[in-house]
Amino acid sequence: MAGLGFRGLNERPIENPGAFLSNGAQPGRLIEVPGASYEVIDALTTVPVSVTVGKFLISPTQLTQQELEEIMAYNPSFHRGPDLPVENLTWWEPIRYCNLRSIRENLEPCFNLATGSGDLRKNEYRRPKPIRVP
Repeated sequence: MAGLGFRGLNERPIENPGAFLSNGAQPGRLIEVPGASYEVIDALTTVPVSVTVGKFLISPTQLTQQELEEIMAYNPSFHRGPDLPVENLTWWEPIRYCNLRSIRENLEPCFNLATGSGDLRKNEYRRPKPIRVP
């Protein structure tokens, strides 16, 4: 849940992705996933479709309970431990976390908390799962 999407990663170079801090407590490690383009065939229409994904940064590990608590000030997990992954989240909690972490790091929030939709054109934290685009 700790992906950082950059619309124009080349427009705003990041010299040290590991420098992003989680509430100043410890360095958050983000790794770069290179962009790629490929062609897929639509199974229903058999029409070839070109798919392009730009490069982005993502955490190599799941969000820990400590990281969530630093931003959200609570922990809904049943199995407790600061280094354990977060569990028992609704759809809305991860997107609220992403918006709050974006704000904390002077990035523009991506998610509309009224609708759950996201704006992929913004440079922000977001879920590494599909999001509803307006």
